[in-house]
Amino acid sequence: MVADDDELMFADDSPAPAVEQASARIWKILIIDDEPAIHDVTRLTLSGLRFDGHPLALMSAHTAAAGRAAMMIHADIAVVLLDVVMETDDAGLEMVRWIREVLKNLRVRIVLRTGQPGHAPEQRVMFDYDINDYRDKTEITAQRLITTVVGGLRSYRDLCTIEAHKAGLEQIIKATAVLFEQQSIERFVAGVLQQLSALVSPQESAMFFRGQELGLAGPGPMVVAGTGRFAAHVGRPVDQVVEEEVWQDVLTMLRTRQSVLRAGYNLFGIFRDEEVWAAVFMEGLGELGAWDRRLIELFCANATVALDNHRLLARDAALTQAFARFVPEPLLELLGRSAAAAQLGDQIQREMTVMFVDLREFTARAEQEGPAATYDFLNRFFAEIVPEIQASGGVVDKYLGDGLMALFPESAAHAVAAGRGVLTRAQKLGAGVGVGIHVGPVILGLVGAVGRLESTVVSDAVNIAARIERLTRKFRADLLVSAEVAARLPPALRQDTRPLGSYLVPGKRKEVEVFEVFAEDPAPLRSHKRATRDSVTAALTLQAMGEFEAAADGLVALAEACPEDHVLMALLDEFGRRRGRG
Repeated sequence: MVADDDELMFADDSPAPAVEQASARIWKILIIDDEPAIHDVTRLTLSGLRFDGHPLALMSAHTAAAGRAAMMIHADIAVVLLDVVMETDDAGLEMVRWIREVLKNLRVRIVLRTGQPGHAPEQRVMFDYDINDYRDKTEITAQRLITTVVGGLRSYRDLCTIEAHKAGLEQIIKATAVLFEQQSIERFVAGVLQQLSALVSPQESAMFFRGQELGLAGPGPMVVAGTGRFAAHVGRPVDQVVEEEVWQDVLTMLRTRQSVLRAGYNLFGIFRDEEVWAAVFMEGLGELGAWDRRLIELFCANATVALDNHRLLARDAALTQAFARFVPEPLLELLGRSAAAAQLGDQIQREMTVMFVDLREFTARAEQEGPAATYDFLNRFFAEIVPEIQASGGVVDKYLGDGLMALFPESAAHAVAAGRGVLTRAQKLGAGVGVGIHVGPVILGLVGAVGRLESTVVSDAVNIAARIERLTRKFRADLLVSAEVAARLPPALRQDTRPLGSYLVPGKRKEVEVFEVFAEDPAPLRSHKRATRDSVTAALTLQAMGEFEAAADGLVALAEACPEDHVLMALLDEFGRRRGRG
């Protein structure tokens, strides 16, 4: 260790001055040495030195402990000039290990300086410790100190650039997975801006913003993406983020349509027409070459195009969603068409389950409550039951005033599950409904005229389902299905169904056999219907054989035992009508 009264002298050489344009950034150099003279001479030699146009800030620590404190406070120290022997013979070496392994700082460049090389042989230290240079104090000249520091700063700058590239590239890669989501496009632009900043201004703050109406008569420009101190201001107005002098330069840029170049920052604008413009604000650039300026202008232009394209895609998506409100997208998918490609006459034939839902006592409600309240209730009713239909794979094809028609492409059981859900949802609103379901081949297609079209289903299955729904009023039953649907129900649900006989559908010669699904009835009524199902089936068999009196006798006893079973009374009335016709 050099004694306090010794004077450290440099060999006679002349440091090369570095004079470049001033900038907002500074390079932090930390001197850790227990000899005051080392600090003084280092400061004298490096004073006035600039690197990449930016000045140096020299900080001093006289112990390893003080050096640790400084490193923890200043995460952006570029170079450490570190003595080996301080509080202990290996204090400097332990400092190196602490910086790399504990602090996890791999960017800072560490230059070991020692006056006693015997305590830390150069070759062993270079191999065993993650340092970047090793100097004997007695051999250091002023010129060599400068070149050592400049070399460390250059390495530090390049490492920062690489890390910025990695961070920006990571954002771009993440954004490209879902590029056309709103947050993703902003993340994509931010990633490209971060890459751009790393190329022309590592570790400095940059901001991309855009606006409309060059005179700023409308909404002011908003921050779209930012790095450094602007990263937290995305979505905010630019005039609330930058200093007043910068804002005045923004206005100057808009007025002159020319970039604004300052000592500490630059504004680069891109103008495509009188309505759309964008700009990049970058700090600490210094003097830029033609390639750097071209790169920034290209970023502005391409980022603006990307955002405009995203806006157009969002508008197209909104139009598609609006179209889907009138022609459901799942039906278009069945036709193999998109909203844009759909044409009049597109059709497909396949088996589907058709459901009709009707809101009971709607006319009486309308007369009592008036039009406004009626429409409000009707919309609340549809808002309640439609999600239940969609959750079971159904698609609402038409709204029919106080009811609707839905299609189920996959399974009749799904339609029955949706019907049960509709009953439950309607009960919560205090409303009664009737649901009729049938399955069969249908033709699904687009009908209409030039300029307007809609989806429709043409099939006997539609007429049969509608007729079954109307029978719910006759029997005062909530959910009726055809025999074709009942046969496809799971065994657990079949025990909650019972036949109600066969009925003619207008325009059809063959009668349609109808079943009641009573799984949503109150528990006592449900138990009664389960227990008497065989007896009801027997009565229907007698009625079909023309033995009306015997059939009626069997139902009368059941009806008297359970007056809440309104279906039995409706069956007795039906038996009486058929007997009269017989």
